[in-house]
Amino acid sequence: MHRVYKFLVLTVLALLVLSACGGGNQQTNGTSSTSGGTSRNLKFYVVTHGPASDPFWSVIKKGVEQAGKDMGSR
Repeated sequence: MHRVYKFLVLTVLALLVLSACGGGNQQTNGTSSTSGGTSRNLKFYVVTHGPASDPFWSVIKKGVEQAGKDMGSR
């Protein structure tokens, strides 16, 4: 009986976790991207904790700059 109880509890917990992971495709007002035809002047700051000479952060910088170009920034 103890095994059945453990199995039941673990199954219920697993179902709860899986149901929490199943988000929808919900959008709230004000979160639409440029695909909706509206563009806003957004400014993002990237704060690092390492020196600029670190190769990891140079890759991040290039990615941020490319994302800005892809989103229609300067």
